Amino acid sequence: MSYRYSCFISYKRPPQRLGRRQVTLGKLPPKHLWLEFAEAFQYRLDQYLTVIPSFRDDHLQPGDDYPRELATSLCQSACLVALVVPEYFESAWCKTEWAAMASWEKIRTGNERAQLIFPIICTGDPSVLRPKFGSRLDIDLRDIVSPTKQMSSIKTLTKIRSIAEKINSLAKTLPSPLVDCDAYSFGVVGPDVSTPEFGELSPFGR
Repeated sequence: MSYRYSCFISYKRPPQRLGRRQVTLGKLPPKHLWLEFAEAFQYRLDQYLTVIPSFRDDHLQPGDDYPRELATSLCQSACLVALVVPEYFESAWCKTEWAAMASWEKIRTGNERAQLIFPIICTGDPSVLRPKFGSRLDIDLRDIVSPTKQMSSIKTLTKIRSIAEKINSLAKTLPSPLVDCDAYSFGVVGPDVSTPEFGELSPFGR
């Protein structure tokens, strides 16, 4: 089978919080900046993806088989784009998605190069985060604090386009997933850690 998605966008989902006053007034709470970043990034990335679109878990609803949907979609993606904040590697789900794609890099590419994961540093200390990336080169987007507005700047679009060009090439040249994606499973994914691994507070939190 061929790939269904050019890339799987992996990100730390923000906590869901509804203030009583906002619910009473029938208003939605302000959008968490992690989610705003993921939405704005995917929108711009998809404009440059010429082969097949990206995947993000925005369509999943309560009651869906969330683990199976994620596992199948990741397997059907040519590569993974990780939107990294300090909390990313404290998330069991994010670490599982990263590890799964990392395990396929040699199988799918036929060599030892780590080239199917693209880390995007959204916020955090690069000197702390980069050891987690191994030999993978990252894109630094830490200057973006208002994603909807800033994601359309020429400087940022140039970076996103460079990622998209690499993803387009992978989507065209990689062999098929080589596994039955419909049967692929993450197994048991544990809870996120309660004690943060990184000491700094993320400016993307509200």
